[in-house]
Amino acid sequence: MPTRPGRTIKLSISIDQDDLALLKKRAKRVSDGNISAAISETIRIAQEWEGRKALAKWLGEGREEPSAETMDDIRAEWRGVRPRKRRTKAA
Repeated sequence: MPTRPGRTIKLSISIDQDDLALLKKRAKRVSDGNISAAISETIRIAQEWEGRKALAKWLGEGREEPSAETMDDIRAEWRGVRPRKRRTKAA
């Protein structure tokens, strides 16, 4: 690939026409039509997601997977539904 002044490298890619249309639309919205800047922003977002995945993996190491009941309670909380009360057995 040819090099350019600074830190950038010129790149030639082939993408679907619909993807290019979406990229141009995004570029207009986020960088005054600069497609390279829009691609760079998308790469930064991907790096953040990869970092989040690595952090989640690191935080979860050595721990058991949550139970189905726990996951149902978490999903209910996300939806704004009060978790069901657990019934205890009478003595």
